[in-house]
Amino acid sequence: MHFLAEEEHLRLAVIVESSEDAIISKTPDGIITSWNKGAQRIYGYSAEEALGQPISMLVPPERSDEVPEILQKIRRGEKVDPFETVRVTKDGRRLDISLRVSPIKDSEGNVVGASTIARNVTDRKESERRLREAETRYRTLVEQIPAVTYIQEPIESSNPKAVTYMSPQYETMLGYPAESEVVDEKHWLRTLHPEDRERVLAEEVRTDETGEPFEIEYRIIAKDGRVVWVRDQATLVRDEEGRPLYWLGVQYDVTEQKRVEETLRESEELYRAVVEQAAEGILLIDVDSKRILEANPAYVNLLGYAPEEILRLTLYDLVPYSRESMDCYVERVLERRSYLSGERRHCRKDGSLVDVEVSANLISFGGREAVCMVVRDITERKRAEGALREVREAERRRLARDLHDGVLQDLSYTTAAMGIIQLNAEGTGLEEELQSAIDAARGASQGLRAAVNDLRLEDERDRPFTDVVQSLVQRNR
Repeated sequence: MHFLAEEEHLRLAVIVESSEDAIISKTPDGIITSWNKGAQRIYGYSAEEALGQPISMLVPPERSDEVPEILQKIRRGEKVDPFETVRVTKDGRRLDISLRVSPIKDSEGNVVGASTIARNVTDRKESERRLREAETRYRTLVEQIPAVTYIQEPIESSNPKAVTYMSPQYETMLGYPAESEVVDEKHWLRTLHPEDRERVLAEEVRTDETGEPFEIEYRIIAKDGRVVWVRDQATLVRDEEGRPLYWLGVQYDVTEQKRVEETLRESEELYRAVVEQAAEGILLIDVDSKRILEANPAYVNLLGYAPEEILRLTLYDLVPYSRESMDCYVERVLERRSYLSGERRHCRKDGSLVDVEVSANLISFGGREAVCMVVRDITERKRAEGALREVREAERRRLARDLHDGVLQDLSYTTAAMGIIQLNAEGTGLEEELQSAIDAARGASQGLRAAVNDLRLEDERDRPFTDVVQSLVQRNR
């Protein structure tokens, strides 16, 4: 029996010495009586240095009142509840220590000492401190960004789809307390817009099954009845073994963006209707490739192409000028941003040419620059101008003919008659007056003949020189 007790004692001694924790025995007055290797590793004192010393040598000054309280409980035979405190090592370092102190009693139940088990929890406390700092930092960051952040349990959890965290921005965005989502898991379903509910729930089921990111835009009814558009994006966070831990999600208020998009859509529809119904041809041309990006019905009809056909063409195919000329034209538009090129001709599908008036502007289209050309069909105007020229030419000819055959002939006859009168009036004293009148009539005839020649000159432009001279001789005979 004695042998077994000794063997048990040795086994316990081995356990004590091999323990990572500091196991220290002391008298009821706090004098150290045993000191294991764990105590040496933690505090830095060897057993020779520690034995016989007061346990208070390990206590920092600000915690000196702990020792008397502990020893008083020990002497009363009471256990000390485990607690965490601070102790000082041999080299002056301060350690976070977890202590467990119990009284040691003899066979008669008298307190003969105390046993202290001390564990160094400095690393754990430091990790906890860093974790708290990180949590505070990230919580501050999360609660400052203009979006709602939430954490939701995965479908495989014991409380599937429950929201375990909702940032305060939820109340700012929708008016509901953030706790509404955490306490009441049906709250989100009640606030979903009826027209979006089926679509959103179907996407939620799909991403729960596949583990793919949840990303969707939908409407929520705010506390004050407003309809708020949100973009909801969530990612399934997994552990190292791939097991789902939680959904980490962010909700953005995109109501204003939706309003702007709707306004732009309406504006685009309005402008597109204007372009589609415009009488002038409008086309967009890529600056680099000169490819036709868009063309309205007026331009398509003007050239006789089908809408899909014209989008396979380039500016070089539509304008009967050299590539170098068209490249220079586009360069001028790029330089001036707006350019009126005046009258031009464009090629119809059947190869004929149509007279047009062209103006061009540089615009932004699809994130790049494009040339917007406005093409006005001036065929009727050119036809009217030609008809007007013909009328003017006929009138000019008529006027020349009337002046020559009428007024000019009358002046000639008048001059001749006055010459005869002058011969018969010799000696009457009227010779000089008649000569003045004859000179005036001849001057008028010469001026009128010059005017008639000017009016008729257009007729002679394309005739041979000899014909023109003969015509002039006949006119002036």
